[in-house]
Amino acid sequence: MIIRKKRDWLARRHERALSRTVTIDDATRERFEECFYQIEAAWTTNDLSLVAPLMTPHFQRQQQRILNRYQR
Repeated sequence: MIIRKKRDWLARRHERALSRTVTIDDATRERFEECFYQIEAAWTTNDLSLVAPLMTPHFQRQQQRILNRYQR
């Protein structure tokens, strides 16, 4: 019974994922895409100060710790 439940749960994960998505308007999509590429560039150069206005101080410290670990 457990195996069947797990199999059924795994089979329906696609349906669950789609039920949690929302459509966004073009302006929001464009803004998100712009922010994504800015953050990606900051990660590439290991300089989060470029995107500090897009992040909370807590999130920026968290991301900086990750970058520092990658650098080591």
